[in-house]
Amino acid sequence: MVVPTMRKTQFHMTDILPATLLCLSLLSLSGCGSGGSDEQLTVGNITDQYLSLAEKIDSSALAPASDIPTTGSANYSGYVNTFVDTQSFGDGLIVGDLSLRIGFSGDGEVEGKVDDFVFIDLQDNSNNLPPRSDPVLSLDGRLNISGGSITRATRTNPTQFQANLAGGITLPPSISGADSDATAQVAGKMNGDFVEGGVRGSIVATSAVPGLPGVPLDGSFGAERD
Repeated sequence: MVVPTMRKTQFHMTDILPATLLCLSLLSLSGCGSGGSDEQLTVGNITDQYLSLAEKIDSSALAPASDIPTTGSANYSGYVNTFVDTQSFGDGLIVGDLSLRIGFSGDGEVEGKVDDFVFIDLQDNSNNLPPRSDPVLSLDGRLNISGGSITRATRTNPTQFQANLAGGITLPPSISGADSDATAQVAGKMNGDFVEGGVRGSIVATSAVPGLPGVPLDGSFGAERD
């Protein structure tokens, strides 16, 4: 079995190569790889929405401490993304829908979920690997966000939040290299900043297929306030 290994460098949606951005935008016209389909069109349009949101969140300024409430709660919607190096199957990006609720009273409360994952093929054929039949795949899975809290701003640090992340993502053979679907168990932390109109941050976690050693899984997230 080929287990996906996750690069340790933090990866932002807006770091994707221009050629990949062009490929994704063309999904709505003809598809990339072996040709377009209804499924590719749907996933391609969703991916385009992620990229637009990522550009907005990545360029947003940190919110002043005075703008962050001390009571009540807020809901946020956005994305989580992780760059994946599958070794024998090339590079890819796993993106998921992020739903987040942050309570501001006391030490704070952070909870939510990540689901509706897609895998985007970033393979450039420089490693002479055979092309995938479908460059964009839907993945089953859910990551739960819980046990979070808020750390209020100091003279040197902005207001931030932290939470636990745990769950599983089902990987098809074209990604895992296994003979059948394999579920990668994910466990780790998410650390975020409050920005104008939303939140953004990083994910540090471990992903493991049962019976095999865990591998680092690092990524980033961004979300707008609903």
